[in-house]
Amino acid sequence: MSGLLGTLGGKYVFSSWTGDMSAQSAEATVVVDGPMTVHAIWKEDYTQALIVLAALGCIIGLALFGLFRHTKGGGESGLKQILKAAGPAKEETKPEARASARIEEILMKEISAETDRERYLKKLEELRANGRISQRIYEKLKKKLES
Repeated sequence: MSGLLGTLGGKYVFSSWTGDMSAQSAEATVVVDGPMTVHAIWKEDYTQALIVLAALGCIIGLALFGLFRHTKGGGESGLKQILKAAGPAKEETKPEARASARIEEILMKEISAETDRERYLKKLEELRANGRISQRIYEKLKKKLES
């Protein structure tokens, strides 16, 4: 076959003989004893072209999947990252930051309700020493306690 399908492996295959003789095999013996008309019937075979197209589709699909998977991050899919307009990146709140903010909120409520500031300052230092709160939160709460 010519054209794109021929390039991908499409071809014509013999089907049968028709006319004044009929045979299914590609080779036949014809005894000509008068005027005859014999035609070879060919059919199109796209099997190899379809296999090539399917393989190319799989390769392209896997490449795109890999690209999107590789660019995935920040809570958005790779496709959204590729297609979104250029602009400043949206910074998401990290789980640790949310947990630290919650700890800070709870401690501040207890501190404001309690009059024993020294006891809370000691507890605050223990939390920082054990790594349960960050240095930034420690300094912020200590400043509030001392004021």
